[in-house]
Amino acid sequence: MELMIPEDHHEMIVFINNLSSDEVKELSSIFDSAPITFSVTHLSEYLYDCGFKNLASHEIYDLVDLLVSLHYIRHDNYLSYDLVEFIGAIVVSAVEFIDSDINRDQLFRNLECLLGESNSILITAKALNVMTDYEHVYRSARVITDARHVFSDDSDEKSLAVMVTHMLKIEHDTNEGQESIFLAMDSNDIRKLQKVLDRALRKESELKRISKESEVPFLDSAYLDV
Repeated sequence: MELMIPEDHHEMIVFINNLSSDEVKELSSIFDSAPITFSVTHLSEYLYDCGFKNLASHEIYDLVDLLVSLHYIRHDNYLSYDLVEFIGAIVVSAVEFIDSDINRDQLFRNLECLLGESNSILITAKALNVMTDYEHVYRSARVITDARHVFSDDSDEKSLAVMVTHMLKIEHDTNEGQESIFLAMDSNDIRKLQKVLDRALRKESELKRISKESEVPFLDSAYLDV
């Protein structure tokens, strides 16, 4: 199993390698107690608010982002590999491509503790994985509104009437990359689409209420990092 660690994560791999056992336990304890969320930013803020001052706030974000990314990669592509084998691949890659002086045993122990199976880092990564595990994932939308004239057939080309048309552009991610689709719409189409979306939000509110009554944590996509 080969694993390439992006260069922008190299600094945090070295940081994790240099953590003492007490610091790792402190970090792991904070992650275990952190609220369940979609957001790397919220996890980072929670870590900072809990008094972990070994890093600046932007560096804490980089650390949380690395750990969430590692969990995401494992559960997205390497389901046939257990945690020990996955961490072993990270260590091999770190020694080969980041710093040959990295302490293999210490980095392995620290990652094993931080990438445990019960903390909020894992839940965040799994939630993001489930949310995006589709062939087409919405990215953004834009509506271009235009006035179009109906002209006469004579040589004067006189405008007989004018109408408004809308072009809905939807950008979405696929396995091959980002793609766009363009849909022509009139005002009736927009009102129909608006009703469908409003109904979806009402259904989400009801599911949120049911989740609260059953005491199952609700992951609100309103707090996603965008």
